Amino acid sequence: EWQRQIAGRERKVFSQNGEDGIIEHVFSSIGVTDKYFVEFGVENGEECNTRYIAEKLAWTGVRWDGGHDIPSRNIHKERIYPGNIIKLFEKYEVPKQFDLLSVDVDTYDLWVWRTLLKGGYRPRVVVVEFNRNFQRGCFATFPDPTGSTPRVWWPIEDQVMGASLDALDLLARQYEYVLIYTDKATVNAFFIRKDVLPEGALDALDYESLHPGAIPLHKPP
Repeated sequence: EWQRQIAGRERKVFSQNGEDGIIEHVFSSIGVTDKYFVEFGVENGEECNTRYIAEKLAWTGVRWDGGHDIPSRNIHKERIYPGNIIKLFEKYEVPKQFDLLSVDVDTYDLWVWRTLLKGGYRPRVVVVEFNRNFQRGCFATFPDPTGSTPRVWWPIEDQVMGASLDALDLLARQYEYVLIYTDKATVNAFFIRKDVLPEGALDALDYESLHPGAIPLHKPP
């Protein structure tokens, strides 16, 4: 039942859309353990997914961004790639299990998450930005840069970035995570580790029925 209530709990305080309310509702339902977060792709930290829980709910954690270094907000200037993410987690002493991971790098999101999962990191809740321009049934992602120097760019009007929702969901299922929600803005997908789901919770929500506002520019071949 709590999953069906998420849409009504969306609330923006410092987040881009309704993520603040979603995250608060999810953890009020499943409980917290260490109240520790990792978020990357936060820009200057004014608008991100962890500012509210840090400032209002006494969470702690680490934030990274490729263009900003703001110690007062615990934002460290780090470039994020699949090839360096494990070293960064080790450098900042991130525990193998913690409460919240938020991923937004607009390129290798799927590969970064996959690398963390393969490395044994198991956050209880994961928020990942997905590309809403891929319609359902399309398993697509930005190329894996492993083995090469990541130097890529794309015309913004092409909207080639990140990964499709189905691609992220496929990865999640392989590692026992469940897709529980995508926000009304059709920007972020919310996954929960299956072993911490409330008893009787549904395995997934139907994305298309909740969010008909997707913009399918890219179609399956």
